[in-house]
Amino acid sequence: MESFDPISVGEIIRKVRKEKGLRLEDLADEHISTATISNVERGMSQVRLEKTHYILEKLGISAEELPKHILRQQKAQNHVQFVLDIAESLSKMGQADKSFRILKGINLTDDHPCVPTFHWLLGSYYLSKSKFKKAEQCFHNAIRISTKGEFSEKTNIGAHSFKDLGRCSYYQNELQQAIVYTDSGLGAYNPEGERRYVKYILLRNKAIYLERLGRTIEALKIVQDVWDEIDQIQHSETVLSFYWLKAELMRKSSAFQDAIQTAQEGLRIASLNNIQDSSVDLWVTLAGSYSALKDWEKAEICFEIAMDLSEEKDNRYIRSCIQLAELYKKKGEWGKSEENLIKAIYKAEKYNCSFYLADALLSMGELHLSRGRKVEAVDQLREAIDLAEYYGYADKEYKAWYKLAQAYENINQKEFETCTRNMYRVQRKINERWKRNEISWSVI
Repeated sequence: MESFDPISVGEIIRKVRKEKGLRLEDLADEHISTATISNVERGMSQVRLEKTHYILEKLGISAEELPKHILRQQKAQNHVQFVLDIAESLSKMGQADKSFRILKGINLTDDHPCVPTFHWLLGSYYLSKSKFKKAEQCFHNAIRISTKGEFSEKTNIGAHSFKDLGRCSYYQNELQQAIVYTDSGLGAYNPEGERRYVKYILLRNKAIYLERLGRTIEALKIVQDVWDEIDQIQHSETVLSFYWLKAELMRKSSAFQDAIQTAQEGLRIASLNNIQDSSVDLWVTLAGSYSALKDWEKAEICFEIAMDLSEEKDNRYIRSCIQLAELYKKKGEWGKSEENLIKAIYKAEKYNCSFYLADALLSMGELHLSRGRKVEAVDQLREAIDLAEYYGYADKEYKAWYKLAQAYENINQKEFETCTRNMYRVQRKINERWKRNEISWSVI
């Protein structure tokens, strides 16, 4: 029996015990405790071999019968794993409904080694349908069960489930909670396990959540740490996400030429791999960089490509509308700017996209200010402030208070002073964050 995997032996013991209708307490005696029996069933390697022999004898499993039990168990388990692999492959290819039909035909108990994978895939289906509560329940089940045995730790299902819990929070505009789940995923990650690509997806997701919150320096730190390993990342869309993050963070730091170069490199990779979705982000960043350099023609072309490639319900489309509105604002084409912002606000409200809604409201407030419409500007800016404060978008909140102060300057001294005090309060928060994350752009 020394040559048998302790996990496989443990599964046989659990199966036979349950078939006989025995509890752990029924097997325990003065020679072996319930805790030891539980450890044996979970395949914990630290249990002495004679303890396992003792349990097998109590269950009436002879040394001659054990290989047959294990062979039958492994054959059944391999079939379940094969079916789950098909469901996982279909899910990753965007065939969620086909994956779900396969999952519905599987019936597993909580002690089956494949059950964490089953719950994770079921959660992935519900996530694809925006059924967040059902998805969260499945992911929590996968995590709970995956912590019970060594086999489950090797699959990295726990890390994947935390990653997808983060996505659930992100899609519900709970960015702080998304970061908490993502950090838990990084903590659960097993570098010696399966699905190792999840590490870079977790890091990418965390950087995106930080970027959305305006925590640019923290996002940049992640990109810097990953950049030396970029060639090791096998998942093409994750690679492109890091190219976009690097380009976008450079654009936000006014390093426009570097942003253009990085975005163009990313677009070459996207075209070679025929990846459309990720290329949209790069086209938007490229357009924004050209716009900042007042190269209007190139900027408009890039925006048009981005909007043609993205769906109107996509966040990328909303971001394109906002940045295109900024371009028209710089050119003094107020009507076109307002038209795109109205569209962005409508789409952001419809699809519950709070961070781009805050951007669109702020931009609309600025547009009204530029046109001398101070009453309309105040309404839009206050709405942007409420949204930014509620969701923790400190950079957007500061900018909105600043623009609101401009609206009240020389008109309402009391409101003006309130705005400046709030600017100071928000800036202090931002400065404290910067001090904790002081790094240099030159590293990339």
